[in-house]
Amino acid sequence: MSKASVSGSEIRALLMQDEEYKNEYERLKPRYDLIAQIVNASRSKK
Repeated sequence: MSKASVSGSEIRALLMQDEEYKNEYERLKPRYDLIAQIVNASRSKK
């Protein structure tokens, strides 16, 4: 039995074709960008 693999970028591209998903993604993006910055800053201090 073989397993098909799909990359994260391929999944994101498919999801972004849905207008409702895309709008919600864009609305939440700044929040998750800020979270990523906080996590990265915390990691770099260790």
